[in-house]
Amino acid sequence: MKITSLELSEKLKEKGFPQDNHFVYRHWRSSGEVIIDEVKEKYYDYPKSRNMPPSSEVICSAPSADEILEQLPNYIRNPRTGNLDGLWFCKNSHTEDFIGEYHTTFDAPFIELRDKSLADLMASLWLLLKEKNLLDIKR
Repeated sequence: MKITSLELSEKLKEKGFPQDNHFVYRHWRSSGEVIIDEVKEKYYDYPKSRNMPPSSEVICSAPSADEILEQLPNYIRNPRTGNLDGLWFCKNSHTEDFIGEYHTTFDAPFIELRDKSLADLMASLWLLLKEKNLLDIKR
């Protein structure tokens, strides 16, 4: 499963993206390593009975492209034209980039982003819409 980079995951957390996703970035105290971990029902940090600090801590969630897509609106109101611009994705067969846009069929894209990672593209779209106060239209 493709997930967002640590850098974008931290930005998503900072800007209020839901943190209840399937994967998390976790920092292991003993090695200092940052790993991607699947969220389980319970984590057992050995030994809890000795009041020792946990062996690791969650830095932030690591959402997948699907999890971010669920949070993106299907349409946004384009402030330039007043049109409802629809969400559109494709993959460029020449550059292997994913392209994400909000546009109408008769207008140039209001928003167009490109990335090699679909999850990072979705994260960047969500962050841009959050910055422009365009997330609360409709899903």
